[in-house]
Amino acid sequence: MGNVYLQGIWWLNEHAEENAKVALALGGHGSIPDQFINPRIKLGPYSSRINRSGEYIMERTSLDHLIYRYEYQILDRFLTPVYVVQVDNVPLLKIWKNSPEYLKPGFDKEYEVKDIVYYVHEDAASGKYILIRVPEPVFLTRLELDYVRSDQCVHDGEGRIFALLKNGEEMEMPIDSDLFIFHNDKLYTNYIKRNDTLYYFFPATELYALRISLSNPSSCIYNISNVRMERVVGE
Repeated sequence: MGNVYLQGIWWLNEHAEENAKVALALGGHGSIPDQFINPRIKLGPYSSRINRSGEYIMERTSLDHLIYRYEYQILDRFLTPVYVVQVDNVPLLKIWKNSPEYLKPGFDKEYEVKDIVYYVHEDAASGKYILIRVPEPVFLTRLELDYVRSDQCVHDGEGRIFALLKNGEEMEMPIDSDLFIFHNDKLYTNYIKRNDTLYYFFPATELYALRISLSNPSSCIYNISNVRMERVVGE
């Protein structure tokens, strides 16, 4: 177990309330031996992500530790940490209380994105894809894309999503090649409300467009009927 995790456990042992739940943002709870943990707190896979159920979540912050992942970004971008282990003002580990009262200003409320433009395009460089544009850069938290099934298409969500960033660069969203990944996650059950809608969540990624490329050019997702997006004010 890395010493930095141990420093986090010491803080939690002293400051976490009775029966508090503690999780690691990126999993690997078994790497922390039970003898270091105060028995009045519980360490395990307790992350509630965007449901903000009040558990503590800690994680290392080094650049080689998958901090680009969605599970980390929805904490670091949205929440003010309750404790930071740092050396020479460089953070090594953060602990967040995943509760609404710790949301940063500008990240505490979602708003509907207006004036969305979307269409299906195909070119030699990128093949067939969906392009979704907004009038100005937004801190995107959610995409809902309605599509129409038919006998002429395949219900296939294998593909990739790219964010077109404010600086003009394109960044692939590093979650999974199955674009329906959130549909199969019990933490997002309350947000998946419609059939034939693709739901996808973002960690307040600042962008001005999305490009969605499906592996199967006959995917029903290309039959777009409507697009809705949610954003936060951001930084």
